[in-house]
Amino acid sequence: MVFAVPKSGVEIDVLLIEDEMLAAAAVTALLESYSYTVKAACNGREALTILESGCRPALILLDLRMPVMNGFEFCLELERNEAFREMPVAIVSGEGVRKEQLPVRHVDAGVFWKPVDFEKLLTAVRSYCGQPESHTAAAVC
Repeated sequence: MVFAVPKSGVEIDVLLIEDEMLAAAAVTALLESYSYTVKAACNGREALTILESGCRPALILLDLRMPVMNGFEFCLELERNEAFREMPVAIVSGEGVRKEQLPVRHVDAGVFWKPVDFEKLLTAVRSYCGQPESHTAAAVC
């Protein structure tokens, strides 16, 4: 899989933060097949770099268990930055996380347990991103 980093300042539909390459590829392929623009990061630190470069996703899909900076730490960073604080987040994570452990403020777009029900995920994406007009995708890992 070839990954490219688009220019900064680009508005995208979805920022996918996922360290499992197969899971990231599956979600990206699904969303791209519906012409959503997707940018992926392998951990919260990479995702913050993407946001700091000027990218503004309509929705963030966030795994919680990742190396370098996990989803919980990423949510704390979102809260600390006024420019990022109101970005909608959907949690997409595996077993081992109890509902009461979820970052309460950052489940506004939903919680999806792996294996993900793609129809429900797509419904959430549509509600935040609308119907896509064009098809471009990029990922950085």
